[in-house]
Amino acid sequence: AAVTRVNVMEVPDVADWVRPGEFLMTTGYPFRKHPETLEALIAQLAAKGVAALGVKTKRFIEAVPDSAVRAADEHGLPLIELPPETAFSDVVREVMERVLVQESRQLSTLQNRVQRLSRALLQGDGLSAFLELLETLLGNPAALLEADDRCLASPGAASAVGAVDAEGWAKLREDSAMETCFLNVGGRNVRAYCSVALEGPRQPVLLLLLELRREFDIVDMLTMNWAGKLVGFEIRNAAARRRIEAKYIGQFLQDWIAGRIVSPSDLRLRAEACGCSLAEDEEYCVGLVRFTAERPGARALQELARLLAFERIPEREPGADTSVRWTVLDDELVALFARPLGGSGGSADHAASAAAASLRSVLKGGSFRFCLGRWVRERGEVPSSYREARRAAEVA
Repeated sequence: AAVTRVNVMEVPDVADWVRPGEFLMTTGYPFRKHPETLEALIAQLAAKGVAALGVKTKRFIEAVPDSAVRAADEHGLPLIELPPETAFSDVVREVMERVLVQESRQLSTLQNRVQRLSRALLQGDGLSAFLELLETLLGNPAALLEADDRCLASPGAASAVGAVDAEGWAKLREDSAMETCFLNVGGRNVRAYCSVALEGPRQPVLLLLLELRREFDIVDMLTMNWAGKLVGFEIRNAAARRRIEAKYIGQFLQDWIAGRIVSPSDLRLRAEACGCSLAEDEEYCVGLVRFTAERPGARALQELARLLAFERIPEREPGADTSVRWTVLDDELVALFARPLGGSGGSADHAASAAAASLRSVLKGGSFRFCLGRWVRERGEVPSSYREARRAAEVA
């Protein structure tokens, strides 16, 4: 065990006062009449996590008893015989100087890491770049396990976390309270350090460090604890930004779909003002959701639109053809689809299938119909697609 402090004992009940990591020294005075009692004390000290025991001989006890040496070997406690001329103050000074230098070096490393990680988030590099930097700093790959078990991984962790199934994540979550746990990767157990980034209503968001390249040490663990806090701040800030953006984007979509924005220039300016980018050469389709069972109230519809906006389909992903945005209009849940002119998205039914799947995952049950208007090539014709979707809903 590493020595973190030094203590001197000259009372028989010292085991009640020691701390883990201490290098304990004694002149042997408490055992001058019964040196054999050192054997029982060594077992107690080892159980308390004492790092080492130094005994100064010749003054009160002639030599360390063989029984104490055997007990030290048995319990793995280093037992050091100190020369009679040893001054405890000199030992304390020498040991604590080394301890403080080591702690200072560790604190400097930790401070440097936290500063670099904080700077990465402040510069807006995003969580992917944050995880890549974390991997570089700690020499082991890192991953962010979201509440729904979606996993964002640093480059070195991508293949490892991709092989973990739902049962593996469930087992890790169960063991994560211990901070250090094991993850089954490709048939072998990999040690992982878990830091809770964000407590959620269902599952916490976990920041993971995988011990794939080298053993992580105490500074790595402290870095992970700080990194978890930074990630939690970033997730909260991103959620707050999305809520504000969703409010203004929702109002813009409502005015656009309802036909309350007449001028193309006004439409473009409103879109830019709320951060809702509109690509050139797109065509559009409006879908309206009709619930066939119990219809959610107005507040529930707003919450549905908010949850769907936080899904990963509002912005077109690489390789995807159709994007979708959600809002509530005239007490109905409405989707606006967009795709490049001449895209391969196929029919409106095909475009709505992914959105319907996303809606089902958010609803956790319940049935509904997607009533769709036709694809239109002009932004000013979007209200006509909405009117057709409403007529389809009325007929349905």
